[in-house]
Amino acid sequence: MKLSNKHIELFAGCGGMTLGLEAAGFDFYFANEISPMAAETFAYNILDEDLKEIKAPKNTIWINSLLEKGSKDRLRENPFKAMSGTYNDLKESDSLDKKMVVGDINLLLTYLQKNKKLVKQIWDNEVDLLSGGPPCQSFSLAGRRDRNNKRNELPWAFADFAELVKPKIVLLENVSGILSPFTDNNVQFYAWFEVAKAFCLKGYVPICMHINAKFFGLPQNRPRYIMLAIRANLISELEKDNVLRKANLFYKKVKETKGDIKIGEEYSYYELNSVRDIRTFIESRYLPTPRYTEPKDFRTVSYGINALSNLNNGFDFSIIKEDIYAKELEELFPSRQESYKVKNHNHRNHSLRIQKRFRFFKLIEKFENGDKIKLLHAIRSGSIADLDSRLRDEIVDKFQEVNNIHELDIFIKEHQTKKHSQRALVENRPAPAALSIPDDVCHYGEEHDRTLTVREMARIQSFPDWFEFRSKDTTGGTNRRFEVPNYTQVGNAVPPMLAYELGKWIKNILAPLK
Repeated sequence: MKLSNKHIELFAGCGGMTLGLEAAGFDFYFANEISPMAAETFAYNILDEDLKEIKAPKNTIWINSLLEKGSKDRLRENPFKAMSGTYNDLKESDSLDKKMVVGDINLLLTYLQKNKKLVKQIWDNEVDLLSGGPPCQSFSLAGRRDRNNKRNELPWAFADFAELVKPKIVLLENVSGILSPFTDNNVQFYAWFEVAKAFCLKGYVPICMHINAKFFGLPQNRPRYIMLAIRANLISELEKDNVLRKANLFYKKVKETKGDIKIGEEYSYYELNSVRDIRTFIESRYLPTPRYTEPKDFRTVSYGINALSNLNNGFDFSIIKEDIYAKELEELFPSRQESYKVKNHNHRNHSLRIQKRFRFFKLIEKFENGDKIKLLHAIRSGSIADLDSRLRDEIVDKFQEVNNIHELDIFIKEHQTKKHSQRALVENRPAPAALSIPDDVCHYGEEHDRTLTVREMARIQSFPDWFEFRSKDTTGGTNRRFEVPNYTQVGNAVPPMLAYELGKWIKNILAPLK
């Protein structure tokens, strides 16, 4: 009799999804991640393997590398150049159990397709869940969008992997931008719809939805696209409610037409942007119950990071163990150590000029969120500088010359910068979703004229304080093309608390399929 729900993680990143799913009761089988930098963090926290100290790691293996096994330089290797590598640690006789496989998913997929013994090993383990968040730069509204970007092919590799492994359920997470269309020769192209069709053609019935992590305990306004796909031969064993019936009809139509179906034909994703939407939807079993049901209950950024703000890197967790949020994360994702030092909390140093810029953005945020007219009135009355005496410099002098809303908008745009924070956090609201580089936002505190630390961003993403990010904090230049430093690892991660809630929900769906 099978006792546990096996789980494979693709595009695993630093381990946020796996951490949450393990807390929900899933048994981690193996993972794949292309970035050695993110894989190092995963190995350290999930597999208890310190790749900087171990010459021949047992649980972290490279599917392709230009360097021999045991080389620490592998941790900084360009994985895209390594695709032509000659070293492959994975052998057909190996067990994949509790392994992190570092390398491109397409190479892993090709290798498995040629090695029946490894595939049989996967089948024998009866994988319940295949999950992952394919890289989404080309889907994101925040960056350059390109339908022909090679990374857009990765969700299709995900579908091919599902066809090979045959899990009961597939969970795909992505940015909200996947819902917005590309326009190609005046024809709109919807990535989410094409991905849903791809999984239909591989034998999976997709349920697509748009939900926000703030409903499930995160101090962050983080809307995400979620696709749950159930293996088609299992549908008859599940309750035939309205959600599943619509999904099954869509699946059958895609199969009948071999994917030749346009968006809007009898199927769409579920836009769940209010508690009422979610509660209506979960009359079935297909979404977890929100824990925080009203806007007044949403956790704010100060709830998440205030206890950390005045501490420095390397402090003992016992100092803040009574902080409500820290305590909840520790209980949900318990540390293996009785005591530990909290890492990744280096306060970033900024010049006085940049600190003043941060003060300016805090001032803007106080007014702009409510009413620019109030801000303009404060300028005209001469009281603007009194709000923050530290801003008495050339910025405020010019600011006080603004006469109308148009000039105010121009002034704000002129004093933004691509190099530094574009907005200030508001302490009594959830943090914004765009937290992947340190310069996205600055701290809300009057005494903290700085960007957030890696640890503060990790708190906002619901990582427990024992979870240590193992790479360098930032990168630049051409290294941005392949390096995934700590800030990016945090921002790209699936929040563990959201993964935990999704995991509990999926286990409920799996229960009758035993």
